[in-house]
Amino acid sequence: MRRTRFQGVVAVVAVAVLVAGCSSKTPSSAKATTTTAASSATTPPTSPPTTAPPATTPPTTAAPAPTVPPLTQQQKSAVASAKQYLSLGSGFSQQGLIDQLDSSAGSGYSVNDATVAVDSLNENWNAQAVLSAKSYLKTQPFSCNDLIDQLDSSAGSEFTVAQATYGATQAGDC
Repeated sequence: MRRTRFQGVVAVVAVAVLVAGCSSKTPSSAKATTTTAASSATTPPTSPPTTAPPATTPPTTAAPAPTVPPLTQQQKSAVASAKQYLSLGSGFSQQGLIDQLDSSAGSGYSVNDATVAVDSLNENWNAQAVLSAKSYLKTQPFSCNDLIDQLDSSAGSEFTVAQATYGATQAGDC
């Protein structure tokens, strides 16, 4: 068992307390020594500050950005169609826009081309949820919960619950 410097100091202080307590020539000085020794025992000795060598971190190299293959002509066309739908201002969810682009009643793109096109957009889907909520409220009144359900529904706009809640709240219905 290895004895630390602190344990050695505590042992020396304890011996000093015992010796001081046994001396009865000056009881008041013995008490003072005991008090001083006891307070010294609870305070660890200070050691000179050590300076650790500066931490060196290995150089970080950024992972190469994943290479995104260029869009095919169909995907470029689907992007243009998606932007046209978004410019109408009625609000589309990400899934709703994909469905519109791949629908035979819509644009007729393949699901893959529609998905790649919509995923390549840098769109704020929360803002689209607000537009959609406002569009619904122009046509008829909704309770807060009904509007959220409509915005979230697969038969409705297909926003996520969080986006639908945000849209309904920002539109002033909740």
